[in-house]
Amino acid sequence: MNRNSKIKLSSPQIKWREYLFTFLSLKNNEIAQGRYIEKFEQEIAKLCGRKYAVALSSGTSALHIALLTLKINEKSKVIVPTLTFAATAFAANYVKANVVFIDCGLDSLNLDLDLLDSYLSVHSREISAIIIVDLFGIPCNYKKLDEIASKYSITIIQDAAEALGSESYGIKSGGFGDVSILSFNGNKLITTGGGGALLTDDYNLNKYARKLSSQAREPVLWYEHNEVGYNYRISNISAAIGYAQIKSIKNKIRKKQKIHNWYKKYLDGELVKLFHTPENSKSNYWLNIITINNSSSNHLNLKLIEKLSNYSIEARPIWKPLHLQSLYKNNESILSGNASNFFANGLCLPSDLNLTQKQIKRISKIINEFLKK
Repeated sequence: MNRNSKIKLSSPQIKWREYLFTFLSLKNNEIAQGRYIEKFEQEIAKLCGRKYAVALSSGTSALHIALLTLKINEKSKVIVPTLTFAATAFAANYVKANVVFIDCGLDSLNLDLDLLDSYLSVHSREISAIIIVDLFGIPCNYKKLDEIASKYSITIIQDAAEALGSESYGIKSGGFGDVSILSFNGNKLITTGGGGALLTDDYNLNKYARKLSSQAREPVLWYEHNEVGYNYRISNISAAIGYAQIKSIKNKIRKKQKIHNWYKKYLDGELVKLFHTPENSKSNYWLNIITINNSSSNHLNLKLIEKLSNYSIEARPIWKPLHLQSLYKNNESILSGNASNFFANGLCLPSDLNLTQKQIKRISKIINEFLKK
């Protein structure tokens, strides 16, 4: 392996369609507004099995708008997984909601549904919404989640930022819950450079989300505003890139699944645990995640990341649990220790679409040899 050739965690693939659609946007002077926004929204909604999609400037802005459309505010209490990117909780902070963190399962990176059910059996009347996350592309158990939400009559917001193309029990990621969101950041399976989307089957929520994300302008000739709005809409140029990207999503997911299977073949299962998609589900395997088995050394995962870096191989720690962040040290947290353990012993492996089987074999060999010492 050439040490000067950087192997990346996850980078965008730009093909001829992206150049063509961007050129057409510029040629037609459709920069901020234009035909590609609607085309992109239609493709996203179709892919996720939704009636409506609103393309926005980021996944975080989509979460913010989702909470606003559902009237979540300072009187609300919202459940968030402790193991997730901070934006999931930040959005709840934007609307001044009280955030409760719940741990992940022992065999899953996602919200522990038994822990959730147990907590709601006592506190359901206090909870306004649950934000679930399909972490690193691995979907939650939508069937069980739906049963829990129905039992306690609680709204679900799905953070599918990392999971476009995944599914559980035949439901597409992005197609579950009252409202769902996607991210099209530069490292995602589909990118617009920076962007996101809000999805729903509710016409009124869709209409209100469009209004709020377009400065809450009233439908009159002049600029009339009856409530605070936000400048969150995506540009036509960004949507053109996304519309081009989505044409190749099936091929991208097939390649991601190949990468996962190569890791499964070459990594030593006695040394590491590679997280797989659960039963009755499919994952886009956006990133491949391992935890080190029987680790007795402090920060062994960080030492392994450093070792890989010496070979110009990019890897990173799993998200630091939010209950461990100083910002959230006083928040209510329902913990089992799983998220903290995963953070202490886990890492994200290179899952770039340009990876070859030979490179995966080499990466796995470095990991295996390092952990055998």
